[in-house]
Amino acid sequence: MTSQKRNIILLAVVAVVVIAGIVLVLLLNNGNDNGNSVTTGINVEDQGGSDSANGAKDEGAKDEGASNSSGNNAGNNNNQSSSNNNAKSDDVKEEEKKEEPAPAQQQEPEKKDEPAPAQQEPEKKDEPAPQAPAASVQIDSLLPNPSFEDPSNLIWVSRGGPKVEITSEEAHSGSYSLKTSGRTKTWEGPIVHVTDILEKGKTYYVSIYLKYNGPSDAQTFNLQFETDSAAGVQYPTVKSQEVKRGEWTLIEGEYTIPEDLTRYSIYVEVPWKADDQITESDIVDFYIDDIVVKLVN
Repeated sequence: MTSQKRNIILLAVVAVVVIAGIVLVLLLNNGNDNGNSVTTGINVEDQGGSDSANGAKDEGAKDEGASNSSGNNAGNNNNQSSSNNNAKSDDVKEEEKKEEPAPAQQQEPEKKDEPAPAQQEPEKKDEPAPQAPAASVQIDSLLPNPSFEDPSNLIWVSRGGPKVEITSEEAHSGSYSLKTSGRTKTWEGPIVHVTDILEKGKTYYVSIYLKYNGPSDAQTFNLQFETDSAAGVQYPTVKSQEVKRGEWTLIEGEYTIPEDLTRYSIYVEVPWKADDQITESDIVDFYIDDIVVKLVN
């Protein structure tokens, strides 16, 4: 090969290399430009997207804020409305409570004055004398139990055959008196022996209250002493007194006990009559009460 051909070939190779280099450079430049453009575009797009995103975010934030604000406002409004409603409800309830009338109390039926049921008294029978003293009655007397308020302390006995007992049927004071019933003689009645109570030679005031209930309008009764001595039995009268039916009457007098007596007693009778002259009034039942025996001197 000639030198000239080699030079031509070398030049051709160099030219090719140069062209290839130029092409490569151009290609590289184009690639960089495209890359920059793409990058720029991407950046722009990213920036736009970022801006859009940011804007969207801002808008979302605004919307969310607005939504939250609206929600909060709505919640506050709802809470306020609920509070108002609750307040109104409470006011309504309170108003209803005020307006509600008080519950009617069950009224008891009006009590009428009803008559007490009639009580039937049991049939009266002969009952023993009560065994407990009634209310105390203060009688100034030398005799024990002068107003017969202690039914367990009875020193009076029957003179003759009548029945002598403490009863609550009648009383001049307190609740009891001494009843004599079943008499058949004028001289029959209650008697109390006072030999161991009253002193001989002393003067005593003696009184009784007496009552009877019929059949005559008035009847005479005697307050008597019965005395025993060597001379015999005597019946001195302390006082003879007319008594009206149904009225407590005081019979009183004084008596001096003789020194020669061996035994003496106080008794009550109707003035003596013979058996064939006795009337119903002469043997009437009677009561005595508040027996007083006091020393005069």
